[in-house]
Amino acid sequence: MPLKCKNSTTSPFYSPFIPRWQPHPGSLIIPQCFNRGVDPSSPKRGITSKIVIDATRQFPDEGGPASWPATSRVLFEEMAPDSLKLVDSKWEEYWKNWEK
Repeated sequence: MPLKCKNSTTSPFYSPFIPRWQPHPGSLIIPQCFNRGVDPSSPKRGITSKIVIDATRQFPDEGGPASWPATSRVLFEEMAPDSLKLVDSKWEEYWKNWEK
């Protein structure tokens, strides 16, 4: 039985940070595949599992929306227009104690 999740926030501030990929139908788990190497996490030697992730934008006939909202960066720039300039101006300061 699939679990139902409740959205924890409806604030537009979080909109740029919400993923735009849905696990269903954009992924497929293959429970038993042959494994050529030694995998200590595998419960049975030579058998492993795989996951296929399709994180591309889906067309409406594939279950995607009719139109896509603005990208995260566009929304972020609209909601906090000076933030990227501020980060750029302080970039050297952020890294001044970093050892290479």
